[in-house]
Amino acid sequence: MLTKPLSDKDKKSFIMILAKAYMRSKRRIQMYKFLSVEENKSYYSSELSTVYLVNSTILLCSPTSQFILKNEFFSYPNPNWYIEYYSRSSYYRLKKQAIDEFIDCLNI
Repeated sequence: MLTKPLSDKDKKSFIMILAKAYMRSKRRIQMYKFLSVEENKSYYSSELSTVYLVNSTILLCSPTSQFILKNEFFSYPNPNWYIEYYSRSSYYRLKKQAIDEFIDCLNI
């Protein structure tokens, strides 16, 4: 647990770092499955843990937050993906709520 609360900027930065690790782990899992080399077993387990942590945390969030988190951080979307779903002000408000909810679900 942290001793002082994270700022909104710190929360977003944390999720972006976690998202990079998540995307890297997903790519490595695909590579390990393709190569199926025995030495990769320990790395494979570590990558699975990262993907499991993120996926299970996202599932604890509300459906709207899940949708925003997946499209904003945990996939490769168009930067303006939200335009067909939300107004700009609604998107930023819901994005902040999604970030807060995700951090709360991680218990940090």
